[in-house]
Amino acid sequence: MAVSFAMVFLSPGFVIDALAITNHLASEWPEMAAPNNVKTDEDIVTLDFDNAACVISCMPIPIPFGDLDGPCRTSWLWPTASDDILPHTEHLIVSITDQLCMLCIGKWPGSQAWQHDWWRCQ
Repeated sequence: MAVSFAMVFLSPGFVIDALAITNHLASEWPEMAAPNNVKTDEDIVTLDFDNAACVISCMPIPIPFGDLDGPCRTSWLWPTASDDILPHTEHLIVSITDQLCMLCIGKWPGSQAWQHDWWRCQ
């Protein structure tokens, strides 16, 4: 899949820290190449990798519980999910996009790049 998306629950007072993120990536996944370019703009961090880009945005509001109630009540793996996430006050939106997909989206069908990478764009 070309795009991955996650929402992360946060407690009050969280501060997004690009250096901490890159240090964590290096310690947890030492085989992964370090990001080529890291930018911070207020509550947004962007990381560029050889084949992907990651955007992390801090949202100063909770995820509406109405959107989470059903999945929380039916979770077998996290039986206390409703109680655990109800007090969250902020959240992160994490998006990872495969750059090959970004390149081939702009190609017209029939070009060599489109034929080779069409499956990465779906």
